[in-house]
Amino acid sequence: MPAATNLKVLTQDTYMGVMFSIPTALGVRCDFCHNMEDRASDEKPQKVTARRMMAMVKNINDTNFSGQPRVTCYTCHHGEQKPAAPPATPGRGPGGPGAPGAPPAPPAPGR
Repeated sequence: MPAATNLKVLTQDTYMGVMFSIPTALGVRCDFCHNMEDRASDEKPQKVTARRMMAMVKNINDTNFSGQPRVTCYTCHHGEQKPAAPPATPGRGPGGPGAPGAPPAPPAPGR
């Protein structure tokens, strides 16, 4: 396999392992992110998004796990293109108390 070009997050040593993990992690094929005539091209927005997500995962692992790959794409995606929304936290669900832009929760009785 020829050396990859246009690497911005991955390295020559890591990119093949990551690329081979994507079908399992996101349930997509190479052509989902890549122009198959020019794989280095950034023309597809999915590739730009994938690169941002890979940078996020790298940052999480570097910051919290001494660079060990504890968090991967599969951690959130579980084989789906879009990760499922996290469960709502009681009292903080969409539009609930504490949600961004929500009104403050009323004071507790007797205060």
